[in-house]
Amino acid sequence: NQAKKKSGNGDEAVSPKIIQQFEGNLANSIPSDNDVAVGLDGTIVSAVNSNLQIYNSNGVSIANRSLAALASKLGTFTMNSDPRLLYDPQTDRYVIVWFTGSLSTTNKIIVGFTKTNNPADSWNFYTLNGASFNDSTWSDYPIISLSNKDLFITFNQVKDNIHWSVGFKQSVIWQLDKQKGYDGDPLKFTLWSDIKHNGGNHRNICPAKYQTASPDSNMYFLSVRNVANSNDTIFLLEINNTYASGKAQLKQKILKSPIKYGFPPNAFQKKVAGKIQQLMTNDARVLAAIYENNHIHFGSNSILPSDITATVFLGSIKNVNSINPKVETKLLDMPGMEFGYPSMAYV
Repeated sequence: NQAKKKSGNGDEAVSPKIIQQFEGNLANSIPSDNDVAVGLDGTIVSAVNSNLQIYNSNGVSIANRSLAALASKLGTFTMNSDPRLLYDPQTDRYVIVWFTGSLSTTNKIIVGFTKTNNPADSWNFYTLNGASFNDSTWSDYPIISLSNKDLFITFNQVKDNIHWSVGFKQSVIWQLDKQKGYDGDPLKFTLWSDIKHNGGNHRNICPAKYQTASPDSNMYFLSVRNVANSNDTIFLLEINNTYASGKAQLKQKILKSPIKYGFPPNAFQKKVAGKIQQLMTNDARVLAAIYENNHIHFGSNSILPSDITATVFLGSIKNVNSINPKVETKLLDMPGMEFGYPSMAYV
């Protein structure tokens, strides 16, 4: 029922067709915190809070293991949460990150690297200290990305026994030498912390993931004023070299959006048994960012001021490495629909 539309270069966009389908990974937890990575051979690796499921290119399950079993050689962990997956086309390997424990006394970061290009085979697993600052905070909500040499992980440090929405302390960036992980050697890393602007810590730092098999050495990150009712500031951060170089620096630029974003309301969903259901949208943090050819596309939750509903704030940043990158943004507006939690991929 979809009409074909003219694209920018005059070609007609063909509506996608489903050529194959199968039931995906299941989880008992709410939310499931699911993530997926797909290799060049079509292997699908899917993670939820409870397990890791691996499928071949035909959708046939070839392995299913709990996260606890995957990392069992490191010890016994409870409350495994927020698994994040990436396929590394440069090395033909897979990476997984999650955390365990929600107190500074129990919190660990689990990092895994496949030993081969087959994720059903063995992995090298490591633990990092999620409570690295001795300030009663623990590491929550990871986002991961890969450069040509490094694995980057961003986390929010949250105070013990305080809900994350009010217990936020700071956002940090781990920069790890990824080859050490693939080789099974002790991990080498830098933990970037105390990342501020005008004395205020950046919140919810999101890396702009490379969309090419030949990434560069640097990594860009985005953050916004995600709990502001209305704002136009976008923070563009850059780590400009590899861990191994010993010369990496963290730089930032302050950009201005031509339109404002803002703290989103919860989104209304269909009634269930006569009761109105709502989707919690959390805040206006950047949830997705991709980098290609000196250009970043990104998306975050936001409010649509015209009718006080939940939507997504979509943007692009051109000439990222220039002195004055150009920012273009818009709010997705479709009557009768609310939106949240954008994700992105480049094709």
